[in-house]
Amino acid sequence: MAGVPLDLVVSVMSAAERRDTREATIQELERIGLKPIISLNAPTPENADILDEEAERLRARGYQVLTNGNPDKGYGGKNNILGARAPVRLALEQGKHLFYCEDDIQTSDLLPWALEEAASIPDAVTWMYAHDGRGDKMLGARYGLHVWRKLKRCLEWGDEFPRGLYRIRDHRNINSGQAILFPIDALRRLPVEELDVSASAFDMWTQDRVNKVGLSLLVALPHPVQHTHDRTGRSMSRNPNKSSQSFGMSWR
Repeated sequence: MAGVPLDLVVSVMSAAERRDTREATIQELERIGLKPIISLNAPTPENADILDEEAERLRARGYQVLTNGNPDKGYGGKNNILGARAPVRLALEQGKHLFYCEDDIQTSDLLPWALEEAASIPDAVTWMYAHDGRGDKMLGARYGLHVWRKLKRCLEWGDEFPRGLYRIRDHRNINSGQAILFPIDALRRLPVEELDVSASAFDMWTQDRVNKVGLSLLVALPHPVQHTHDRTGRSMSRNPNKSSQSFGMSWR
């Protein structure tokens, strides 16, 4: 599809048991011309038991599959960052931008434009999605009050919002690793050797390290990605508001 950077590694990090969730996300990405590699993770013994079977099933369909995970560590944290390590290194080896995704997302037709724009900014990392259900005070601090107020007015009245990559002002608690674009130049500046030892989730590691090495944090608005918040294999979330308010809204 026109507008999608050709020098792009697209990865989907997914636990082996989340087949239906993963298949829906693969379809969403392929709908806009993106064929992902699959970072297949085994965070529990049950996932480890089916890891090879799921990997072979995907490879038989022509997907590149990277297997990883520690079945003793469970979901999140250490296993989340293990699932990111191989795609990061693959992008660095190939000298390509990285579009890192988790396995429970929807995409809009705005995504190809947003990826192209984000890939053209070498000193910034761009979130294609961020949790919006956390209250006006936090989101006003994150996006800037003028941006958040305009977004809220457009949502209320059905007006078009000016699409763009906006600076994330408050770097704390973004905690939204569903879809992040790393230009290759930005990726090369990150201390990726830390991925071998960090126990943080990849999104939390990223928001911290991006800031420390002097890169900018941007967010695409309206969000071109939505979080479906599928909990297959996991307990119900303590925060049910992990979704985008701007996904699917009118834009210009």
